[in-house]
Order: sequence, then structure tokens, then C-alpha cells
Amino acid sequence: MQTYNLFYIVDFPTRIVKESCTAIDNIFLHCSRVNTYHVHSVKNDLSDHDAQYLVINNVCGTQRNKNTPVKKRLITKTGVMMFMEALQNETWDMTLSSVEVDTSFNAFLNTFIVIFESCFPMQFVMDMGHKNQWITGGIKVLCRCKRYLYIISRVTHHIKIREYYSCYCSILRRVIRKAKEMYYNEMLMKSTNKSEMSWKIINNEIGCVAKRKAAPADFKNGEIKIEINKAAGFFNTYFIDSVEKLISQYPKTEDEWSATISSLTDKLPEIVNILITKSEISGVISLLKNKGSCGYDGISNKFIRLCSKQITKPLMHIFNLSLTTGIYPDRLKYANIIPCFKKGSITEISNYRPISLLTGFSKIFEILIYNRVIIQFNFISSMNHYT
Repeated sequence: MQTYNLFYIVDFPTRIVKESCTAIDNIFLHCSRVNTYHVHSVKNDLSDHDAQYLVINNVCGTQRNKNTPVKKRLITKTGVMMFMEALQNETWDMTLSSVEVDTSFNAFLNTFIVIFESCFPMQFVMDMGHKNQWITGGIKVLCRCKRYLYIISRVTHHIKIREYYSCYCSILRRVIRKAKEMYYNEMLMKSTNKSEMSWKIINNEIGCVAKRKAAPADFKNGEIKIEINKAAGFFNTYFIDSVEKLISQYPKTEDEWSATISSLTDKLPEIVNILITKSEISGVISLLKNKGSCGYDGISNKFIRLCSKQITKPLMHIFNLSLTTGIYPDRLKYANIIPCFKKGSITEISNYRPISLLTGFSKIFEILIYNRVIIQFNFISSMNHYT
């Protein structure tokens, strides 16, 4: 039962007789969804088994109430036009004039974020919950009329009224079916991943909603109990220690590395410094997945793809400067680490694995470096083939 995160909570005798005291009655609770609880024994004269009285103060993981204000980024057509125009008019003087990688990239990213935040500000909007968006005002009126006709048909028992009610229901079903069809077709047209959207529509129609695990009230690291407000620091320490343990299993000294290099018959050729062009950056940006996820900077691939023509020039300067100096921008080294639950108890830290959410600009540079490494690898392979 612990596999399903169920634990017993009665730790006192529930059956007391002259010869013995036993705890044969118990309550199993999903402790990760309950902040605090109290269980008490209630004596009665009807049986030698005492009753158990459970008080649950707060249950975690409940659904958010409807019409709750949530913070979302406001994206409008006017904002998109302002965003494109502002980037088009930007000269990027501080970025292009700098000869230091970090200074150049910081100037670029700061300017980009200022324009981005001014055109797409964060606002509190009302979360209407999971409602069917295909339900129009007209369908609501028709449903109210149907309810009225149903009451009349039940009261009067008139044959004509019942026939009219049956015909009305048939027409309403066709109207609802057509409204769903138009709404889902529009969703498919706007979607970039047709297969994923199709399955989302199918699951919504058959009532198969994705299971969401409730967030635990606290965590554990072995026998140590961790409060929820201190969990981030413990996760960070655990992930770092896990990497160090893996590294320690394969010790590499400088002598071993020097012996490996000296054992090679030929000297490895140096990587040719091939400058990055604007067309190459544009091609890499077009290959980015059109996702809404983002790194610490809050800029998703959708916006980078949207303004690829306006940012290729400063990015070309930064990336070429990084290649020639051998310095990687510090702000591209940051990532949001998300603990991803795998299996077992949801409260145990060791059952989580880190997922890194990188920035879109670091992904672009990573692909550019990867292409050059592949070129070097093919060059070395061709040398070995003809020697």
C-alpha cells in the first residue's frame, strides 16, 4: 500500500481486553495530500473495539476555484505589431560596439527583455476554469428553452407537446454537434502539432482527463522530513551531489589524459573557426520547435521565431565573438531546473529527476556549435579513411 502512498495512522491500541491490547483496526491515509490531521480513539459500550475519530484540517491538491485571478502574459495583435516595430527600429549600438562577450550579450538581452515586457506585459486575468468553449450564447438560450419544454411536457402529458419536445431535442443535438465541429476544426487549424491536438480533442470528448498528481505538503530525504518552503534548497543539493557521485565513480587524472593523447599516432587537427552568418542563424531559428515553454528569461521559441529577421545581426556578432574568444556568455549558462517525478513515493526526493528548461538563445548557439563539431568529425573521419 505504500507504493500508492498510503500509510497507516492509528498507532494506539483499538481493542483493549483484560489479557491483551491490540491495534487491529486502522485507517490508511494519503499523507502527501493532507497537511495536518488528528486521529483519536472513541470508547463505546457496544463492542470491545474502540471507534476511531479522524479530523482532517486541510487537504492539498484540490482544484482551483473557478473565476480565480491568475497571472498571464497579455498577447494581442497590437502588441505583436509594436514588438516587431520596436525591434526593427533598434540599432543595437551597445551590442555591436562591445568586444567582450558578456557585455555584448547582456546589452542585447536587456534591450530585448525591455521591449518584450513593454509589448507583452503580465496581467491578472480571470481563470474561467475548464468549460466548453464551443457553448455559445445561442446554445445556452436553446438549452433553457429545452428545459422549459421538458417541464411542460411532464406536466401536461399532451401528445403534440411531447412530439414537439422530441423534435426540438433532435434539432438541438444537431446544433451542438455542428458547434463542436466548427470549434474543433478551428483548434486544429491553429495548432502546430495536429496529432497532439487531435488526441487532446478525443480525450476531452470521451472524458479521459490527464491525471495530475497533487503537490505534496512536504518532502522526505530518507528519514529527514523537509518542509515545503525549504524543498528547493534540498532538491538543489541532492541533484548536485548525485552528479558528483557519478563523476567520482570514473576518476580521470591528468596523467591518464596525457597518456591517451600521446598514444595517438597523428596529431588531431584543430577545429577551423568558421564564422557564423545571418542566414545560418535564420535557418537554425526556423528549426526551433514552436513551443510556449521558456527559460528563466521568459522568452519562448514562438517569439524568437517571430522576430528572427530583427535579431540575426546582433546574435551573429555575439556568437562570432564567443567563437573567436572561446568565452561562453554567462547568462546563457543559467537554466530553470524542474524536479520531474518518476515513480514510488511522491514525497521522496530521490524519486525525482531534474529537467532543465534552457533559454531559446542558448539552444540556437548549441545547434550552431553542434554543426561545427559534426563538420570537424567528418573531416577527421575522412583523414583516417585515406591514410
